[in-house]
Formats: sequence, structure tokens, C-alpha cells
Amino acid sequence: MKVILVVIILLQPLIFFGQDVFIKKVINEDKAHLVIGMKNGDSTDWYFTGCSFKSITLLPDTIKMRLIGELLDYTSDTIMCNNSIYNLSGRYTVIREQPLSRQYNLQVDALVLINYIALSSKAFYYSPYPLLYDKETGKEICCNNEGLITVIAIYKKWYLELKQKGFNDYCYPLCDKRYEWFASKFKQQKFKDYPQWNNFFDCKEIE
Repeated sequence: MKVILVVIILLQPLIFFGQDVFIKKVINEDKAHLVIGMKNGDSTDWYFTGCSFKSITLLPDTIKMRLIGELLDYTSDTIMCNNSIYNLSGRYTVIREQPLSRQYNLQVDALVLINYIALSSKAFYYSPYPLLYDKETGKEICCNNEGLITVIAIYKKWYLELKQKGFNDYCYPLCDKRYEWFASKFKQQKFKDYPQWNNFFDCKEIE
């Protein structure tokens, strides 16, 4: 009887914690963006791509996997994002020229959040800009075209494989594909297990 009670007590916080991490679409007139909310007592902490994302990478794998699946549901939403295209980390400077595209949509926003959940701080190198790139044509891919539809299909297939084996011996979504993230430093790389957050990318303290 004591063993059963202990198991119930240990499971309750995990279940509660899992239910209190969620994705929200924030709409501002004719534009929007995605955030991940985590309830913290009576308040909610909000997370988006960037240095503040560390807490999301520390979640249990089951919750990270659920969030990726929920974000994929947003890849059919073509509303434009509030933010313009910019370098997601001021600490990571890229060599390639600056992108020509200025805006991106919610489909791309969802994919970028997936990168952060699946790759931790490695996402800074993998997708430094919220912008895709066609290696064959040399053109940027930001919204509403066949290239983006193909990339989304690749992500969905990658997710099904990830669900089967978990964060073990897995590759980043566009490994060895025609498409890549603009200015990406990754070519072909597999992860033996989930990459830990690199503290180099922690938020700078306000002086």
C-alpha cells in the first residue's frame, strides 16, 4: 500500500507539469507569432526562440515530443509573423551575406521553435535565421511556396521517426536534403543523445 501511494505522489507532479506547458498563437491585427507557455504558480512564463529558451530544453523528453507534434499542427497556418527576419542570436555572427527576405510566416515560426526543442542551443548554428534556403536554385524560402511545403513534409516524416526512437542517435530534420536553413553551419550530423544547452548562449545580464 505504501509503495502504491509513493508512486501516485511521484506521478502527480509530472502529470500536472505536462499539462501546464502549452503553445499559444498570439495575434496582433493581421499578424501573429507563436510562444510556449509554462505555468509557474499563479503566473505564466513565456518562451520564444532566443537565449531565454533554455528552460524548455530542460523539460522531460515526453513533453518535448508532444510540443513538437503540436507545433507541426501550426505548419498549415500561413499568417505572417510580427517579427522581421533577423539573426536569432547576437552571440553567433554568420559569415554569409545578409538575407534579402524581410518577413516570414507562422509556418516558418513553428519550424524554428521545433528546432530549438529538438536541438537545444545547437539550433543557433542550425537555424540562425527564420529563413530557409534552396541549395539547388540558390533562392531564399520564406513563405507560401512549394519549397516550404516540401520542407514541412520532411519535418513531419522526421518527427514520426523521432517518436519511434526518441532523442537517441537522431539527425537534424533537413539532414542531407536539398533545403537548409539560411546561413546554417550544419552539414551532416547525428546526435547520440539530446544535446545539452551550451551556457555560452545564456541571456546576457542587464548592466
